[in-house]
Amino acid sequence: MAMMYSCQRDELVPADEKPEWLGSTIYDELQSGKHLDGSFTNYLRLVKDLGYDEVLGRTGSKTIFPANDAAFEAFFQSDNAFGVHSYDELTEGMKKQLLYTSMLDNAMLTGMLSNVSADANNVSRGVALKHASNLSITDTIYTLYSGATMPQGNSYWRNYYQKGINVIYDGTVPMIVHFTREQMLNNDITVTGADCDFGILRGENVGASVDDSQSAYVFGNKVVKGDVTCLNGYIHHVDKVIVPPGNVGQVLRSEKITKLFSRMLDYHCAPYYNAQATNSYNSWALQNGRAVLDSIFEVRYFSKKSHGSGGTTHDPNGASTTSKQLLWDPGWNQYTSSAISLADMGAILVPTDEVLQKYFCAGGDGAFFVENYGRKGLPNTPENLPEHLDTMYVKGNGIITTFVNNLMQSSFIESVPSKFSKIQQNASGEFMGLTTSDLARKQTAEGEKYDICVASNGVVYKLNRMIVPDEYQSVLGPAVIFPEYSIMNSFAQDKTNG
Repeated sequence: MAMMYSCQRDELVPADEKPEWLGSTIYDELQSGKHLDGSFTNYLRLVKDLGYDEVLGRTGSKTIFPANDAAFEAFFQSDNAFGVHSYDELTEGMKKQLLYTSMLDNAMLTGMLSNVSADANNVSRGVALKHASNLSITDTIYTLYSGATMPQGNSYWRNYYQKGINVIYDGTVPMIVHFTREQMLNNDITVTGADCDFGILRGENVGASVDDSQSAYVFGNKVVKGDVTCLNGYIHHVDKVIVPPGNVGQVLRSEKITKLFSRMLDYHCAPYYNAQATNSYNSWALQNGRAVLDSIFEVRYFSKKSHGSGGTTHDPNGASTTSKQLLWDPGWNQYTSSAISLADMGAILVPTDEVLQKYFCAGGDGAFFVENYGRKGLPNTPENLPEHLDTMYVKGNGIITTFVNNLMQSSFIESVPSKFSKIQQNASGEFMGLTTSDLARKQTAEGEKYDICVASNGVVYKLNRMIVPDEYQSVLGPAVIFPEYSIMNSFAQDKTNG
């Protein structure tokens, strides 16, 4: 994690203008802990180290989700995403991510988190499931020093494998995802009973009966003491340290059992030079005596729906990406399928590495894909599957893209576990027949749980079975798959003539 940048976002309120009836400021409340549980020494260190003590001591209109010292101690003792075991090991960039992902720029009670503006005088309740974090885009600049940290089997990245590259994983601000009872009930998301949507999303044990849906959750962190009213906003104390999970693309890259699907997804991304991020960072660097960076690149996915122009239709060299576009950009932090930007995000069904190996390798139902489009002369074994997939993407007539798109769900709200039976195949509209029994499980200290991840722009459901695009299973399958039937495939895909 490399150099970070953030601007001063807040206007200070003169101390003599503070109305006494509102009580103390956010900063004073964190120091005293009068209405909170435990001490907040670590969180206060984040605030002070990043120069935010005066802001939280005087500025109006803030909402924070702090964890207490006991939660920080548990974080440091865990196998956390930052790989740190004490506060002193945190870099400036890590501190910014921890603080700014636990902060909103508006003062919001937990009951207001799901509200959105309907018009100038009214709000719609039970709509929002996310809000923009306080992170700046350039708060998350990463320096990737070696090819091992970059997308694999991807020609757009090979030039940087030896020399390294500075990247941001998206050009939009990361989101804070929250689950509230009102939003879930308003969207027919189940909140009570064994294996309800709310229980699965918040990481309850398999088969656990859930009826505690009154509290709000931020990602997987429970608000244990909310609505602590301060002079300049609200404090909602959470039970664990909020660590930004990253977008869907980042999450899949970091998970241990989704490496193969991540590789398939990352064939569709490339580094694009981002002049705005480069100039913004370098302007800050010059003012603060830091080294400037030659170039900062943005990781973008070839997709039909992304930020900016609406889709990523050309690669960094200007060539068309129409034949290999994903349905939506899994790296787009603010992705939504709704007309209301805060109302929805995506979901993706991800077969585990074991499932993909069983399907594509020798003896599997999909071994013929490797036989026809894999690397010639290389045995079809689990160890060689990554190389076969690389070759299949290049030579396979869109096969990999079709597999991935079939598993991308445009709406999280319409693909929660209680609605699995309604999820359809991408091409035909036939039902997939998905159930909660298809979800992969993991053993934890608390018991067996469904293995899912909540990203900043969607939910990752890990699957214990393969879901094959229906066009590869129908009688027209050979025409679609094998090159010698390309003319028949053209007739089959032609929807202009009856």
